[in-house]
Amino acid sequence: MKEILNKMKRDRELLTQKIIDHVLENEQELINKVMGKGEIQGHHDVKELRDIFTHFLHRFHDRLKTAQLDDNSPQTFLTNNTTFSSLENRVSVIALIEGLYEISKSIWTMFQAEAREQFGLSSDELLHVHDLLNKEIKIAIKEILNKHVDSTKEREAQFNEKLNELSVPIINLTSKIAVCPLIGTIDEKRGQLLMVQTLNVCKERKLSKLIFDMSGVPDIDDIVASYINSVIQSLSLIGVHITLTGVRSNIAMTVVQQGINFQHVHIAPNVPQALESYGLKLEETKIRGSNL
Repeated sequence: MKEILNKMKRDRELLTQKIIDHVLENEQELINKVMGKGEIQGHHDVKELRDIFTHFLHRFHDRLKTAQLDDNSPQTFLTNNTTFSSLENRVSVIALIEGLYEISKSIWTMFQAEAREQFGLSSDELLHVHDLLNKEIKIAIKEILNKHVDSTKEREAQFNEKLNELSVPIINLTSKIAVCPLIGTIDEKRGQLLMVQTLNVCKERKLSKLIFDMSGVPDIDDIVASYINSVIQSLSLIGVHITLTGVRSNIAMTVVQQGINFQHVHIAPNVPQALESYGLKLEETKIRGSNL
C-alpha cells in the first residue's frame, strides 16, 4: 500500500513538473493571448499588466515546484518595489482580475487541446490541473482584493488627515503669531478636532499668539461654544494668548447664554485690528508657513 501511495505521489510530482515546463514554454503565447483581449488591450499601461501577468506565471511555477500552493505564502506577484496604491494609479483592479481569469482560461484551453495528447493526461489528471489553476487564481484574486482594501483604507486615512488640516487651517503671520480662519459650520466633531489641532500646532510651532477669525462661521450651538471655551482655556495653559475676531451677534448670544467668560480673551472686530493690537500692520506681516 505504501509503495502504491509513493508511486502515486511520484506520478503527481512528475505531472506537476510537466505542467510547469509546459506553462513556461508557452509563457509568451499565453500572455499575448490575454493582452490581445479588447478590455485589456485598451488599458492605459499594458506594459505594467504584461509584467504582472508574467510574475503571476512565474509564481505559479515556483509554488508548484516547491509544493507551496497555499494562501499563506508571503511571495507576491503584484508589485516590484512599489506600493499597491501607486500601482493602482497605473493599473485598474478590474483589468488585473480579468487578466488573471483570461490566463487561467488560456492555460486550461491549452491543456485540453495540446497537453492531453502530448502528455497522455487522463481525465483525473486534467481535473488536477484545473484544481491547481482554480486554487492559484483564488489566491491571486484574494491578494488583489486584500491589497485593494488596504490601499483604500490608507487613501481614506490620508484624505481624512488632509481634510482635518483644511478644516482647521493655522497660518503663520510671523514666527510667533498665527491666524486660524474658521469657515462654515462647526459641529461637535469639528469642535473636538479644533482642540486637538490647535494644541498640537501651537506647541509644535511654539506660537505665543493665535487669532481665531470666526467671521466665516454662521452659528454655533451650546456644545460647540463649550468646546471653543475649552480650546481657549487649554491654549492659555500652554502660554498662547488668544484673540477672537469676526464674532457674530448670534454667536455672542450663545456664548453669553452658556455662561462662558471670555474675560481674559482679547476680542477684535477683524484680523487687521487684532494685528494692530499686537503692534503690527497687516501689510508688514509675512506669511511664514501653513499646514495647508
